[in-house]
Amino acid sequence: MNRAIATVLMLCATAFVAACSENYDETCEMPRAPEVERICLPSGDGIAGTCVFDAASECSSSLCVVYKGSDAFCSQTCQTTSECPGGSTCERATPSADEGFCVPAARVPDEI
Repeated sequence: MNRAIATVLMLCATAFVAACSENYDETCEMPRAPEVERICLPSGDGIAGTCVFDAASECSSSLCVVYKGSDAFCSQTCQTTSECPGGSTCERATPSADEGFCVPAARVPDEI
């Protein structure tokens, strides 16, 4: 009986992750506004911002992210890296943020 329950839970978890990441890492659009551009675009000192927009209609999760100056991409929320699709990490926009977002390895900028 416990084996059957574990199998059902595994199938449900797999279906949940697949549904959340339906268009994960695809391009999305951030809102066009001076405040957004000021935060998301690299500043004069070359430091690139991180922005999270949680009402992106083109993302199945509604989450569009710019991570450290990357192009905008669809993401999903997370608490830990284990909740993200393979090769991705769970990052936070600020250290005090309650929830994170998944970032594919290809979107993480090289450190200088």
